[in-house]
Amino acid sequence: MDFADRLDLLPNHEQRTVKRALTSLGGIPTLSETQFNDLGRAVLGAWEQGRLHDLIDEIAQSEVLDESSLLDVLVEARVLTALQTVEVVRTKLEAIQGLRKRIEAKELENAVRDFIAKNPWLISPEWETFTKESGLRKIIEEAADAADLTAQLYRGRVDLTMASGQHLLVLEFVRPGLTVDWDHLSRFERYVLSIRSRIRTATGARFRQITGYIVADRLDSKPEFADKIETMGREDMYALDWHALLDKALAGWRDFLNILEERGEGDFRMAEHFKAIRNEIQSDGSPAADVSQAREGI
Repeated sequence: MDFADRLDLLPNHEQRTVKRALTSLGGIPTLSETQFNDLGRAVLGAWEQGRLHDLIDEIAQSEVLDESSLLDVLVEARVLTALQTVEVVRTKLEAIQGLRKRIEAKELENAVRDFIAKNPWLISPEWETFTKESGLRKIIEEAADAADLTAQLYRGRVDLTMASGQHLLVLEFVRPGLTVDWDHLSRFERYVLSIRSRIRTATGARFRQITGYIVADRLDSKPEFADKIETMGREDMYALDWHALLDKALAGWRDFLNILEERGEGDFRMAEHFKAIRNEIQSDGSPAADVSQAREGI
């Protein structure tokens, strides 16, 4: 959809304002056509989302828009965009706190599975695009049977598969109260390897990467067990306890917040948002200062 089509969707008085703003931008001699098109789309997007109305109106009223005024607009746009993203991250942190409450309440089976399926970025922020994959049920069941994970000892475990493009994520949530020992970890390894083999046979090259995670209340603490976990990690299979899972998620989002804070360049609105978020994390009992040192359990 080009400028004209998008402008036609606006009320008449808004069309006039945005058109005048675009005309002012077009009068800046140092802007190339590509730069004007990129900036014009940004202006239209900002208006459509209800942001920067005052600034865009100011541009429209200016007979001559110099580069200094344009820079003011771009700086404000960056801050407002960061503010909007901060609110999104706040929602993510609230969801992580919700998961913590479910864990404390021992709701570690279907409720947690469904919660993770709706919020896959809880495992890792870059996995926000993952959605529940329900077309592999037969393969998952066959792999679990091949790895003897259907035995009585492992009843109560919950499997979840999620996909994004050619990447498949396989999660096993261990029954509450059960510690993952060497035998269970070996079965999980065989489980993931079996899924990979069966998917290659059944779907060809649909999934080029298959990552496995096993999550439990506790992991065996023996040194050789830690070595096994490290070795499996190099094969894209990971074992974590619930605390490590939450710490990993919090660390990822705090790193992202730090990037946003830098973009705010001291803006008072950004400072207020970050202060509120940090207070919320502290009041909930989650790590607030050293999340970047999170235990990943891998």
